[in-house]
Amino acid sequence: MLIEKRWKGLLKLRNLLGDNTIDYQCLGRYELFKKEENFLADVGVSKIEHFNLIVNGIVGFNAFNLKNKKISFFGFKGVSNLIANQYEAQIQWYGCCYWFSKRRRCGKFFVK
Repeated sequence: MLIEKRWKGLLKLRNLLGDNTIDYQCLGRYELFKKEENFLADVGVSKIEHFNLIVNGIVGFNAFNLKNKKISFFGFKGVSNLIANQYEAQIQWYGCCYWFSKRRRCGKFFVK
């Protein structure tokens, strides 16, 4: 499954380079649905449990959650639904490029 391959690849990258090198930050992510997108919002909300069942054994439990109470906290106007993904993260590729270029110059580049 694609999700599992991406997750395992990220774990390998983190183990190989280290979180500091790639500036790994697990910040989460939100999907916003405007009030005029009620059909899409209803479909998305109805699939939260389904998607959580798919990814529970891969990334962790309850990756996706409905967080409508945060709409007013963030000050969004015209937003009807907010779905959170707590495992969404970011990395900085310049750290990866630097690490790989440094290893290649030193003849220490080995990938299993």
